[in-house]
Amino acid sequence: MTILTAGVYLMKKKYTTQDIAKMLDISRTTVSKALNQHPSVPEETRQAVLEAAARVGYKSFKEKLKPHAVLAAPGSQDGQGSETAGPALYGTHSGLDVSWNTTGVSAAGETGQRRAFAFLINSSKDVLHEGYWMDVLRGVEEAARRHNYEMIFHFASAEDAEEGNLLDKLAHPRLGGILLAGLTDFPYVKAVQDLNIPAVSIDGYCRIGTNDLYCDVVLMECEQSVYELTGHLLQLGHREIGFIGDIDNCRSFTERWFGFRRAMFDAGIGVQPEYCLVSPMPKHYYSPEELEPAIRAMPKLPSAFVCANDLIALQLSKILTRMDVRIPGQISVTGFDHMTRWWDSSPVQLRLSTVEAIGKDLGQRAFEQLLWRMGNPHRPFENIRISSRVLLGDTTGPAPLPTTAN
Repeated sequence: MTILTAGVYLMKKKYTTQDIAKMLDISRTTVSKALNQHPSVPEETRQAVLEAAARVGYKSFKEKLKPHAVLAAPGSQDGQGSETAGPALYGTHSGLDVSWNTTGVSAAGETGQRRAFAFLINSSKDVLHEGYWMDVLRGVEEAARRHNYEMIFHFASAEDAEEGNLLDKLAHPRLGGILLAGLTDFPYVKAVQDLNIPAVSIDGYCRIGTNDLYCDVVLMECEQSVYELTGHLLQLGHREIGFIGDIDNCRSFTERWFGFRRAMFDAGIGVQPEYCLVSPMPKHYYSPEELEPAIRAMPKLPSAFVCANDLIALQLSKILTRMDVRIPGQISVTGFDHMTRWWDSSPVQLRLSTVEAIGKDLGQRAFEQLLWRMGNPHRPFENIRISSRVLLGDTTGPAPLPTTAN
């Protein structure tokens, strides 16, 4: 049994460099080079490999924690936790091969009064493999540590809302609030709302307006940054531009779609539906099984694609490469999130034009908002946006010149 993070255990005996490579979607050679401090590996990639190796307990990176033990603050007494100790984690799960400790002693001791909050994340999110959500969780953990809070971690599923026993699964004598991470199913968020416990959503359910929020919402600024990315493509001469992303999946995807449409409108160019993939899909166009048939079915490809995030942009780049389409010579591609640990595995080996979204900062701000909400339960709900910035890379270039008939 190897350790994923504090109090979390992956049910696998031994991990290899191939497992880490698959986890980060990079080559096994890159993993080996990173583990051996090879100078050719970018620092961000090397750090991502080392963190993944530590999380899964690969060889010398295996963390020295005993199974079924919750982290306790070294030297903590009478509820006074150390600033260097992580928050205690208590957890449940739904349908995933992960087991969580539920019997440990909190950092405050058996008689302490350490407060607690719940972190609920969509069961479809692979926290270990999806670096963005791991960064968000890391930010939440650090903020919780500073304020001496315990975290109840739960992989949320539709069955929770249907069975009506969500509160039982989050049972804790001092539960004060709930963080929702990437939860897009309205029955679930409605079930959380019905608990009448202070809650903050990190992204999530998108069919909400300013005046009918079900709780505070914290996410990266999306609309203006995608507006600027699309404007960059327009300045390069692109006029046939497509958008890819399940815009009903989450609030952030909806706002990125709004930014794209506004940029096209302001340029006096109508959005061309034949170039856009925005309909609901089970895997939200993340998988090649969904994306590739849709791309190949287009009668004509646009000169540029704006993708809702980097994972979609990466899959798109692989598909276009298989189709012998050059990036950016024939088609320019943009993403969102700046997930460099995935992009360095692209067959074209280019820096993606994207938007920097720092998950750690988002997680910290969400927890801070939850603390405020717990102290101000009757104040109006808020929409909070964390500033982001456009990062131009190598995947965007001038629009190709139109071909002329002989």
